[in-house]
Amino acid sequence: MPAIDDSIIKSLLKKMVKQCHKYGLCGVHSLEYKSSAELVAGFIDDFYFTWYYPDTFDKRKFVPETSHFRNGGIKVFVDGSLGSDTAWMFELESKADIEIMENLRKRIKDANKKGLQVAVHAIGDYTVHCVAKMIKELNQVQPQSPKHRIEHLQAVRPEDISLLKAANVHASMQPIHIKEDNELIKKKWQIAKSYSFPMRSVMNVCELALGSDTPVETINPFEGIKYSIFPSGYETLSLKEAIDAYTFKHHIVANQPVISGMIKPNQISNLIVVKNETFKEFDSYKNYETEMTMIDGKIVHKK
Repeated sequence: MPAIDDSIIKSLLKKMVKQCHKYGLCGVHSLEYKSSAELVAGFIDDFYFTWYYPDTFDKRKFVPETSHFRNGGIKVFVDGSLGSDTAWMFELESKADIEIMENLRKRIKDANKKGLQVAVHAIGDYTVHCVAKMIKELNQVQPQSPKHRIEHLQAVRPEDISLLKAANVHASMQPIHIKEDNELIKKKWQIAKSYSFPMRSVMNVCELALGSDTPVETINPFEGIKYSIFPSGYETLSLKEAIDAYTFKHHIVANQPVISGMIKPNQISNLIVVKNETFKEFDSYKNYETEMTMIDGKIVHKK
């Protein structure tokens, strides 16, 4: 495929940010290569990016931070996905890929030495078990290690909830996946369906942030909140817990200072205004638009 001109990418970025403003988003955590980070940093000044790199474990190769661009750490992948039958599951008698796990161990050990956070993609219950166990073991050898984060945790055995606590990790989950994965889980996971999307159990032992996994799912946070607070056969959160997990908890799980996400002195004034009835009806969340979105004290969207 021919390369896309940077001017086209920047134009699309501007459109994407404007759409995010309508949804009340003031920033995202993103996984992309350094070349993409270089386009974003210094170009977007009305949106916040926290960046995770898949291709380098050398902090010197990170893109310099700006007022709206922060480096989060490294992103690595272990298993696959539910839909492709590549998530590692106990009930499917999955076996950990030795090469993948040894590579992960080396990378986390290296990241620990350099003070870098690692975000680990882990969908299946067997993957979560293996990753949490490994991080726990490495923390015992390298006690000053940064807190790492596990992404997705779509299935976690009840007996492994305490392992997450012992591993001293952060968690990041995407309740919006319930919309498309509910039927697949019932069909493919006969055992794990009883402990899929364990949001409350995970929140009880870890700092938990909730997100979208866009472009796999919509970036609209209101839809994600909907699936985290309304009963759908999985654990639910209170509205306040869900909003916390979509706002300031993202600073915490990225090991960053909490600079926004709460209305109090010395916080960046990233605010949204919504109607009173916004969070009352299940069907009203789709394509929801804020009445007003403010970033850095400036109105960037108003109906």
